[in-house]
Amino acid sequence: MYDHPAAVATMIVILGGEGRIGIHEKTKDTKTQSALMTRLLSEDGFSKKPINVVIFDSPLHLNPVSLRYSNEHLERIRSVVRFYKEKYRTPIILFGHSNGSVSVSEYFNKYIQNPEIVALVVSASKSDIVIKQPVSLPILFLHHVDDQCRLTPFQSAQRNFERVKSVNAKYTGLGTVRGGDASGDPCRDGKHMFLGAYEEAARFVSDFISSQVIGD
Repeated sequence: MYDHPAAVATMIVILGGEGRIGIHEKTKDTKTQSALMTRLLSEDGFSKKPINVVIFDSPLHLNPVSLRYSNEHLERIRSVVRFYKEKYRTPIILFGHSNGSVSVSEYFNKYIQNPEIVALVVSASKSDIVIKQPVSLPILFLHHVDDQCRLTPFQSAQRNFERVKSVNAKYTGLGTVRGGDASGDPCRDGKHMFLGAYEEAARFVSDFISSQVIGD
């Protein structure tokens, strides 16, 4: 949890992988890469208007990925959305990275008539995600142009972006990250996780929130 006293929005981050990193009451920080990137949005001086960043840590390992389609998982996300909406009284943005892209797209599909969020960020998305019609919500697809994970190729993100853009009554954007380091496991590290390009990736998210959610 990274909060700011002057925050004008709150972003809930749904992690990839197994979705569980073991955050507890006394946890003050995490080295999880999605958190390292997104927490920049809550820091003074990074964005014109800072936001709160909430890291969603599943109490259960979400393996296999099919568990992310379950009612239990989606209802848990909804309870977190409602909790932080009530706590901070700010607009809620839902951010999902890699396997987390399944969570956020299915959350939207399940609660399409009343999503209780104002925008989606779909980061390093799985190739098989589907966002159903009708769509009337600002959506940003965020992806590294050289993502080397076979489950999340950039070409699939482009197709998902074009598909949603053609049916979305609101804004649909594609943030293409180009910098960074390809070190490590291609699906758990490197450019898939925006290693070495946290600021570049976070800037796309910051600009999206500023222009489409809170206004400059």
